[in-house]
Amino acid sequence: MWLLPCCLALSCLAHASGGFPEPGGVFPELANAGNDAFILQNGSHNSALLEQTGTFNYAYAEQVGLDQALELRQFGEGNLAQVLQDGEAQLAFLIQDGSYNSIFLSQTGYGNTASIGQYGSYHTANVTQNGNHNLVEISQFGTGMSVSVIQYGDNNVGRIIQSN
Repeated sequence: MWLLPCCLALSCLAHASGGFPEPGGVFPELANAGNDAFILQNGSHNSALLEQTGTFNYAYAEQVGLDQALELRQFGEGNLAQVLQDGEAQLAFLIQDGSYNSIFLSQTGYGNTASIGQYGSYHTANVTQNGNHNLVEISQFGTGMSVSVIQYGDNNVGRIIQSN
């Protein structure tokens, strides 16, 4: 698990394969092979916390602007998460617990929040928030659920729970 604050008006870049470097740039040995993560932060006061347990999980996050926050946890095998936060004060809380789940999230504007949990296998969530103060909450349980949410404008709310 790692936390990357970016507290100055500069770019922070982290890339890890199987773990995050210890102080001095040394990658720790992990029992979980094949996980890959890439985080790009450009702006001020952005933070990302990423935890991957299992094998062959992939995470890509890009935060541009001010006060963006991302918490991403992936447990299992073959999970994929791609996140873009552009603007100010975007929040994203994402968890994938299972195998071969995918999340694609794009947040642009001010104060948008996304909370996405996928539990099981072969789930997909595609979310676009473009505007201000939009909220989406998604929970998917079982196998093979798919959801797409597009929110344009301000103060929209979407809540979706799916299971089988």
